Amino acid sequence: MKIICLIKLIPDIENLQFDEKKKVLKRENTRLITNPDDETALAAALTIKEHDPETVVEIVSMAPERAIPRFEDLLRRDVDKGVLISDPLFVGSDSYVTSRILSTYLKNQRADCIFTGTHSLDGDTSHVPSQVAEQLQLDQMGNILQLDADPFFEGIGRVSVNVEGEILEFELDLPAVLSFEKSKSYKMPYIRYEDFQLDVKDKMEVLTSRELGLSKSEVGLEGSLTEVTRTFLKKVPQKDSLIVKNDEEGIEAVYQFLTEKGYL
Repeated sequence: MKIICLIKLIPDIENLQFDEKKKVLKRENTRLITNPDDETALAAALTIKEHDPETVVEIVSMAPERAIPRFEDLLRRDVDKGVLISDPLFVGSDSYVTSRILSTYLKNQRADCIFTGTHSLDGDTSHVPSQVAEQLQLDQMGNILQLDADPFFEGIGRVSVNVEGEILEFELDLPAVLSFEKSKSYKMPYIRYEDFQLDVKDKMEVLTSRELGLSKSEVGLEGSLTEVTRTFLKKVPQKDSLIVKNDEEGIEAVYQFLTEKGYL
């Protein structure tokens, strides 16, 4: 069993800046984080690997080379291989070109399933998973909250999906593109203390447009089919905070809160 996870490393949304002239996000010198939905997808893949240690988990990301330290941290979590697709020519690529670049690599790989996130915090179009699936001629399902591991090994993707707040069950044949949303069902494993400085360079490969056989006219702003004319920041409702003391009353308040939210 081999699972390829598409991982997006995005700028910290608290420090997002936008280039009004080029109509692209300024990603240089910005701290990178793992997109939460993609992190859930990887956590789901590693959960599958817990069920079957022979499962191979590979991560693929399209990001600048300065993302390598963050990428290496993901590899230290029992991930078998990482492919970083990186080239200055890719700057400004829209979702169509991004999907083309990723699919160019994936078409030459054997995988039983491809895991992705559904949304990304820095774009929120949700185009890439479905566009990758279309180019690979695979079925795709988004907004997945949980995957049933047992039928997965028999080539069936049985998933629980968030459909506008209602949880529905679906089945689809594998291989397919399964796109997760941030879910409490999956949690990324911590890096073991002895692996904090583990050298994982032998697990990683960096590919450019040259290795993928893509020309300048096919990627970046030049190859993109869409043009951003306006952007806006998504408004997130302010959440009330509750400050409690470290006493019996405070502990009880935290316990009740976690119970109500379904964490306990």
